[in-house]
Amino acid sequence: MEGRFGGLWALGREGRWWAKFAKKNVGYSILKSMNEERRKDMKQIKPVVRCIESDVPVVRYNNGLTMYEEGLIQGRWVVRNWSTVGIVDYDPLEYGPLEHNAAFGLELDGQTLHRGWRYIGMEEIPTNDDSKKQVVVKLEHQERPVKVGVHTLLDGTAILTRWLEIENCRDKPIVMSKVWVWSGRVFPIQSGHKGWYGLPVFLTTHSPYSMGYYVQNKGFLEGDFQWRRIEGETLEIGQDVGRSGWGHPIAYFRDEASGQIFVVQLAWSGNWAIRAIPRVDERTMVRPDPPFLFLQAGPRSPGPMRVIDPKETLKTPTVHFGCMHGDLTDMVQVLHEHQRRSVIPAPPAGKENLVSFNHSGHDIELNSTEENMRKQIDVAAEIGADIFTVDACWNGRVGQHWGLTTGDWHTQDRLPNGLEPVFDYARSKGLLCGLWCWIEAGHQESNLIKAHPDWLIERDGTTLNNQLDLAKPQVAKWVEQEIARLVERYQLDLFRIDYNESPGEGGYNLRHGFPENNLWRYYESWYGILERIAKRFPGLIIENCAGGGGRTDLGMMSRTHYTWISDYNVMPRSARTLSTMMYALAPELTVRLMGTAMDAHLGGSLDLQIRVAFLSGNPCVVGLWTDKEDMYPELRERIRHAIELYRKHFRPMIRTCRVYHHTPIISGNQPEGWCVVEYGASDKNKVVAGLFRLAGRAEEDYVLRLRGVDRSRQYRVLWDNSGETSVHSGAELLERGIVVRLASPMSSELVIAEATA
Repeated sequence: MEGRFGGLWALGREGRWWAKFAKKNVGYSILKSMNEERRKDMKQIKPVVRCIESDVPVVRYNNGLTMYEEGLIQGRWVVRNWSTVGIVDYDPLEYGPLEHNAAFGLELDGQTLHRGWRYIGMEEIPTNDDSKKQVVVKLEHQERPVKVGVHTLLDGTAILTRWLEIENCRDKPIVMSKVWVWSGRVFPIQSGHKGWYGLPVFLTTHSPYSMGYYVQNKGFLEGDFQWRRIEGETLEIGQDVGRSGWGHPIAYFRDEASGQIFVVQLAWSGNWAIRAIPRVDERTMVRPDPPFLFLQAGPRSPGPMRVIDPKETLKTPTVHFGCMHGDLTDMVQVLHEHQRRSVIPAPPAGKENLVSFNHSGHDIELNSTEENMRKQIDVAAEIGADIFTVDACWNGRVGQHWGLTTGDWHTQDRLPNGLEPVFDYARSKGLLCGLWCWIEAGHQESNLIKAHPDWLIERDGTTLNNQLDLAKPQVAKWVEQEIARLVERYQLDLFRIDYNESPGEGGYNLRHGFPENNLWRYYESWYGILERIAKRFPGLIIENCAGGGGRTDLGMMSRTHYTWISDYNVMPRSARTLSTMMYALAPELTVRLMGTAMDAHLGGSLDLQIRVAFLSGNPCVVGLWTDKEDMYPELRERIRHAIELYRKHFRPMIRTCRVYHHTPIISGNQPEGWCVVEYGASDKNKVVAGLFRLAGRAEEDYVLRLRGVDRSRQYRVLWDNSGETSVHSGAELLERGIVVRLASPMSSELVIAEATA
């Protein structure tokens, strides 16, 4: 049996007919261990294959001790169960309210298709990676001419990747007004229905569930992460500005009764929603607090969200979700590992996590001349940067704001000789070259929009803003050609994508007589452009920047190499942002600035400013001096020192390290206290810890217990403020800890522990 089904495991109880059917069609268990205690090296194992009898279509996805089941019940494809201990409870009565427990949600032509499904079959989809498994459950609706393929990818972590393929089987278009890509019960039944630690449900006094998410959706406020208890009402978070926003489409859920944690992360760059729905057991109604917690996650917009053409198969965005026993740090580490295996594209060889120098500084127009760019290149070479990037204003006219010429991507009288002399000079200094572009915009004063006024997004006959409508094929074609032209003309090593518009609910284009919302097709088109550019220019770094952290979702991060996480760089909030945005993104994806742009030089000590930038995955230095002759030696040496430490200690492990958040959740616009974040090498040879004392009063001493060390080894510890070293056992560093003293607010220390043997 085991060899016949190639990675598939059909589950159920009994039934001769289904047993015969299962031997041909049904399967799916993928056993890959991701348990922190049993597999500390996070290595993958081969799937274990079994097949047993079943009386209903049921699929189980196994990731070590994390087990997840879906199945067909009363015409609904529902979540059957979760387990984080490797054991599943098979009581068929404990599915919860079926209308909330559907594993996806779909509304077509005004009809909610939460029931009426018929199981067709299951299939394993070949992948290019033997360590991954992709399977599809095929369903057909009995009332509507539509089929759905429920796709799931497993990569050996506790996180599953889910998307749907919706097939229009008729010769007429279908209007889709709503889709939940994944939905259903969040935690195992035992955590709620059977009470806290086995207590009868009527003895509990309040909900055990809480939801953690980014509470701010405005620029400059990124990373404000907070927990909120889920009581009796539906709790929904989301974004309606026309892009994924500054909050990031992710939510964590804790079950305080059982010690389990759940995460869901939506890979979508348009408007989105994540909804938590608490429900009592409708059979007993004995408890006022929710024994069940249901979740819905997907894109949202006013209908029609998408018109599905005749015979078209539509692929939805992906949702990443998983459950485990542990705390927030445990789940963050698993999420980072999942992103590394299944989301993040590999950077161009030899261009991993570079130290960049950004042109402009405090006065972008003053610095956007060939003469001043050359001076800044001298500064970049003097401090030892890897790449020089030309930022906004390069295509502007003298005396005119740079934003008014978006769409016309040619140098004008600010740079009469073009950009070629600038980049040639940078290369002569040993620097790579990058270029900023807000390619999705076209200002109405630009030559582009004067020639093509219909290329901008429209709603009800009115132009919304300066955003090009990539849902229109001719616009998308021009954008792709323009990117390719710039990359080829200037032989770019890096292309920075900015995006500063917020089209709200989006525009509308007429399709088959329906006013279709443009956001879905917009991002279908944009994703395709990015994928083709990456394939055409494999040596190109694609950098994501959307007004800072305005579009950091995994839809973008699966098609770019790293991202700005905020345009706000003033301490102490900037340190908070660096730390808490790693609840959503692996550290190698982040960018932080130090220097004069956007007031990054204000607030806090110099070392605090430098360390926040150089503890991101892609540190960026901006401004500093107009001319290297004006460089202060002390500042120059501090930055050189930071670059040396980054290259020697941090960069070699950044793409595989584990992140440990030592301090409690840091929230608010003026955070106080301590912020401590540790990066540990996967082999435990080294840890790098940044300790930041933020604003306000706090204890001067902090006991740092390093978590990424091995108890059995010896470590030499470097205290960067003094340059002193000390030797400690791993057991001492982990259990007793070392005391770090910062006597004043807005100061920092960098501690590096390296194994001696």
